[in-house]
Amino acid sequence: MPEKSIWALIVSLILYAIGTTLKIAETSHLLKLANDEVARLRKQLEVAQDEINKGAGQDRHANSSLLFGDHLKTLLFDENTGTWIGLDSLRYCPRCQSSNISSPLKNEAYGWKCAVCNYYAADPDRPIPRDRNPGSWIAGKARIIR
Repeated sequence: MPEKSIWALIVSLILYAIGTTLKIAETSHLLKLANDEVARLRKQLEVAQDEINKGAGQDRHANSSLLFGDHLKTLLFDENTGTWIGLDSLRYCPRCQSSNISSPLKNEAYGWKCAVCNYYAADPDRPIPRDRNPGSWIAGKARIIR
């Protein structure tokens, strides 16, 4: 009887080793696929960066223009808000940009604020709500009479 349990243990260890080997093979295959995808995306990024560098002298939008400084060549000026937009989709402070500082603006309820110089840029798509009648003497005191 003890020989059967030893053989059962040996067989289960062999099956476990085979299963582990198969999992390792599957994992290495998935890693290869992931590395191939990363290489493909890096190639796409290089091509996109080349296109951006080639088109740096052309306007991309009717209401925007590019700045051609060395450290700012990837920023786009948005005339509607008066801010710079980077390739990372962040907005940058125009006051700090004039001092060669790239300071991203913090998103707030109705616009963007610079953490360095406290410059505030209002977003025309998010206007500040106005009270309907703030000077009224009855504002806040109206009651429904039944």
